[in-house]
Amino acid sequence: MREVQYQAMQYRNDRNILSYYSFSGGIFDTENSDRLADNEVSDMINLDIVNDGSLKMRDNFIVSDLSPTTVDTTKSYSDVAVFDAGTSYEMIGILDNNIVKIPSNEVMVSDFGSSMNTVQYGNRLYVLGNGKLMVYDGSKIEDIATYHASDIENLTEEEKERNDLSFVKDGKFITIAQGRLVISGITSEPNSVYFSEPYKPWFFDSLDLNDVVYPSQSDNDRVTALYDYSDGLMVFKRQSIYIISGVIGGSNTQMYRMNVPTGTMSPKTIKRIDNFLVFLGTDKKVYGIYGGSYYSMNKDRVNIYLLSGTIENLLNRIQDTDKEKIVATYYNGVYIMAFPLTGEDGVTRTETLNMYVLDKTTNSILESQAWGRYDHVDIKGFIEIPRTRFEYV
Repeated sequence: MREVQYQAMQYRNDRNILSYYSFSGGIFDTENSDRLADNEVSDMINLDIVNDGSLKMRDNFIVSDLSPTTVDTTKSYSDVAVFDAGTSYEMIGILDNNIVKIPSNEVMVSDFGSSMNTVQYGNRLYVLGNGKLMVYDGSKIEDIATYHASDIENLTEEEKERNDLSFVKDGKFITIAQGRLVISGITSEPNSVYFSEPYKPWFFDSLDLNDVVYPSQSDNDRVTALYDYSDGLMVFKRQSIYIISGVIGGSNTQMYRMNVPTGTMSPKTIKRIDNFLVFLGTDKKVYGIYGGSYYSMNKDRVNIYLLSGTIENLLNRIQDTDKEKIVATYYNGVYIMAFPLTGEDGVTRTETLNMYVLDKTTNSILESQAWGRYDHVDIKGFIEIPRTRFEYV
């Protein structure tokens, strides 16, 4: 697992701190406050849970230094990505619909759009969004066909004719699996998942039927996220989750629907925690998926955990139109999630919760979760910085 740091705004702590011992119930607001159990509270602000179940004052957010300088917090980036350049971490972001280099804000691509989906493949970052598929190498960013012109030139004439980069550019989601670039979310085929040829992210063979999979075409649904997990590729839809395992394109490729009661519309909440995968479901509940083993995951070994029972009322107040805006990260044993929430005064503010998701003694996820709430922090996103260098292929 690649551990991450996170960056957010600091805040002041001006709340009175009370101690609750034998604490395991967390926030519970589904009944009146006079019916709370001894190990529950109606709210928990700026507190953290220690190992014995008691509470302590929450530490300030950590503002991580990025080389060569920190992010300009006066700018409002609608999306950011971190690129491991080998000797340093480079950042790009979207500012006023342009892709810019952070922190200089030098415009690298104009009129790109308001969001991007990125994945690092080898020593390059692939950027997908708004009908564009581009490649960033730390110094320049170009259209994939321009950047890989020499690689494409080495294809046979037949392969050049079959290469359909223009089609996959219309995708929304991108990842890497088994040395292949994977793209989904294409407007005309919202249920399809396309794979490049192995170790050739510039070659999507339009005639190779083994390079495309269809996780159900009859459910009137669409792919909402891709995630490379355990020994398979997770394909999230709004109401279901599939996993593709085995050698992609080979005779032993398998795809099956997981025994999970929902999908997701919040792709930025999907986070890997050791052998667990945590995410916010379309039904506004937080789930943890455990696949049995890092190296072996199949439909008979998948366990699903509901992690948000004590904050169900709070999450139910999330507007359906805001689900895609929800973000999360995992840091130092804590899953942190931020989401917009409209108050009784009609003003929309960011609510930020955290959850201790990993029981360090048993290395298993806990079904009864204790949640806490951050105050004075308005988080729009997390910048995740790998602590181990990227392994180039």
